[in-house]
This record gives sequence, structure tokens and C-alpha cells, in this order.
Amino acid sequence: MWAKLYPINIITSPNSWFERHANEIVKDLSALGFMISLKFSHCDVDKGCIACYLSYQKIVPVEYINKAYQSLVVHASDLPRGKGFSPWVWQILEGKNNIPLCLFEMDEGLDTGNIFQKREMLLQGNELLPEIRSKLAKAIKKILTDHLIESSEPVSYPQNGEETIYKKRTAKDSKLNPTKSLKEQFNLLRIVDNDVYPAFFEYLGKQYTLKVEEKT
Repeated sequence: MWAKLYPINIITSPNSWFERHANEIVKDLSALGFMISLKFSHCDVDKGCIACYLSYQKIVPVEYINKAYQSLVVHASDLPRGKGFSPWVWQILEGKNNIPLCLFEMDEGLDTGNIFQKREMLLQGNELLPEIRSKLAKAIKKILTDHLIESSEPVSYPQNGEETIYKKRTAKDSKLNPTKSLKEQFNLLRIVDNDVYPAFFEYLGKQYTLKVEEKT
């Protein structure tokens, strides 16, 4: 495996939903014989490592990108379409259940680096946020692991096609329309974070929160 020649750094944001999954990736890749560690800041990446930025929310300065032998990102869109923020969330809101994933090499631009692999995360259309995140984490682990266990270093290729960019989501994007049915707004209810950005609606001068959970 070509990647065993280098230390592997998994970098994710601290206290995020992905932290638990990042720890699992570190454990599983360590069992395969990789020299691997978990980091919570780009400032801590090892020189000459393979830096894997997974659900990392900060902009990485070019000097830290170049510090690593290879800086990798997994982005949930069909690049160059769907650059930017929360791509899988926006695609679910568009009614999509086949969510592309791109493993690409980070550079100075916004999701502009060369692509190594493309895969898909398949949804049924009835998953709520916890299950979507679990499926996404498994898909991220799969595409990254497959890259690292190749016998020789994979070759990347430039992005090609029309560029589109998703905007950053804010709390107001969780607003429901009380005149529309739950069915019409189910995709929004699926992707909102009940703890951080819960769905809400305004009615008769007051604001109400609406949380949906799967009945067990």
C-alpha cells in the first residue's frame, strides 16, 4: 500500500458530529498498519503527511496545505458542480437521493483541486439527519480507505464542467411555511439539526419550533 510510506493525519473540527466517526476511521486504519493520528487543527498537521480533512470547518492556509505530502478532502457533490457549503443538504432539499462524493486534493481555491475518485451515497428518501450522517460517514470512510490501500499512488485528474456554488446555510434556512403540507416540507425536516438549527415556523405573531424524530 503506497500510503504506508507516510504518516496519516485525520483532521476534523472538535466537538462536531463527525468526531466520533473520525475516531473510528483512525482505529480501523491503524488496525491495517497505517501510522495515523487524529488532529483538530490544520496547525498541528505533520510535515510530509497525508492530511485528510474530513468535516473540517476552517479555511486552511496554503502553507499548511503545502506542509503535507498530500492534502485530501471529501466533498459531497459532483465537482465542479455543488462547490461550497453543505452540498449534500442542498441536494436533499432539491429532492435528490443519489448524493455524489468526490475525493480531491486540496489547493488554494474553493473546492477546485484535482479529483482522485467519485462515488455515490444512496438514500431511500426517508432518513432523518442522524441516519443520513451515519451513511455519509460510512461513505467517506470507504472512499478514503480505498484511496489509501491502493498498491500504487492513484493519479488525479482536473475538474471539468460547469461550476456551481452552494451558499452557507444559516438558522433562517430552517424556516417552515405553515401554509404548506408536511409532505411538501419533509426534506427540510429531514436535514435540520434539532439541537442547533431546529425547524421553526411563524404563526399569529409567534414563533414555534417543530422537531421530527423517527418512532421506534
